[in-house]
Amino acid sequence: MTDTSGTPLGAYLRDRRARIDPAALGLPIGRRRTPGLRREEVAQRANISPTWYAWLEQGRGGAPSAEVLNRIAVGLMLTEAEREHLFMLGLGRPPQVRYRAVEGVTPRLQRLLDAFEVSPALIKTATWDVVAWNRAAAAVLTDYGALAPRERNILKLIFGPSRSRTAPADWQDMARFVVAAFRADAARAGAVSEVADLVAELCASSPEFEAMWCDNEVRIHGEGTKRLNHPLAGEIMLEFSSFAVDARPDLGLIVYNPMTPQDAERIRALCGQACHSGRDALERLRLCQAILIIDVQPSFSPPEPLVRDITALAATLPSVATVERHDETVTPFEAQLGWKPGVSDDSLVPADRVFVKHGYLPPPELITHLKTLDVERVLVCGIQADTCVLGAGYCLFDAGLRPTLLSWLTVGSSLDRSGELGARLWAHHFGPVLRSPQELTLD
Repeated sequence: MTDTSGTPLGAYLRDRRARIDPAALGLPIGRRRTPGLRREEVAQRANISPTWYAWLEQGRGGAPSAEVLNRIAVGLMLTEAEREHLFMLGLGRPPQVRYRAVEGVTPRLQRLLDAFEVSPALIKTATWDVVAWNRAAAAVLTDYGALAPRERNILKLIFGPSRSRTAPADWQDMARFVVAAFRADAARAGAVSEVADLVAELCASSPEFEAMWCDNEVRIHGEGTKRLNHPLAGEIMLEFSSFAVDARPDLGLIVYNPMTPQDAERIRALCGQACHSGRDALERLRLCQAILIIDVQPSFSPPEPLVRDITALAATLPSVATVERHDETVTPFEAQLGWKPGVSDDSLVPADRVFVKHGYLPPPELITHLKTLDVERVLVCGIQADTCVLGAGYCLFDAGLRPTLLSWLTVGSSLDRSGELGARLWAHHFGPVLRSPQELTLD
């Protein structure tokens, strides 16, 4: 039933706390009149007064401060979109921009880039690090995949000791424009302090950058034209447009369209050369790694895009999957947690082999099978990054199978749906965490 009492803010807070499972936070279930957390439990998690929180739900006490709303957002484990909505209800404005370091993009956004066959396209952060690109961008602009992640920065490529292979004839004007747009992007995304080290590094290594930075010019990237001098294809004329990524002020999409049919043909030829040279590398990737898919099954309601993207990758590699089935005599889930997985679930991702497990860890037979594949590493993805996926990592690590997490193909438990908690634990215990499909290369 829709809650029509009180204020919109109060109704939203009641709805959000009702959706949180107390057991997932280690809280006693006991007798609860309503689902979800109690008011005092939310107040404790947010480190605010229980009375003040109750007043907010009841529409009393005036407008809350931004600090209080931030604490409540943390206590209720709100997403960025939910946090913004909370601020709009409570203060009538969005929260102050918080810069977040970006290490990859969603598969859906990568597919958007790949749809531009003869138009180089890339995703950049507010610090102008390139975190995703398509084949045309690699062939025409820079082969970002051949660079270390730290070096995939547009300003470093422009002002570094070896300038981009496509440096235009009007380099000075282009560089000045980029510096001015970079300054505006960093300020808009709240990343001024984050770019300080990069600016200092560039000022120390490039007098040209230092002079342009000291001019304090600000420009909007917007749209324009770009003339490239490609070492293989010669002159290529492009027109570019910049787009914001919805709800992500720290990300920007740039698409370069060929200005003439002749330019399009040059790009198509370059992409064909890159495709041919990449076939051997793809075959090596297929033979040297396997993928382990953890518990992508109906009981855990995995997102449909996650199932689709894991299925697509599994079709290109040796694949193994686990399915967690309930057997109270083996692992007493119901007695200990009051919850149980399905008793007859099957994997939603077709795999070469599927192993049944009855708890957090994969069965020993699965580890034995992976050893027989004689691969250099095992890619791991699936459901509950901070529990079952992490448990698989321990078993793989102890077996010397070099577990490597695919974070963009992994979701967390109810404690952290984003999967970031699991990714941090994985990096701490085992090391390799891949954030995007572009990182699927062997060292």
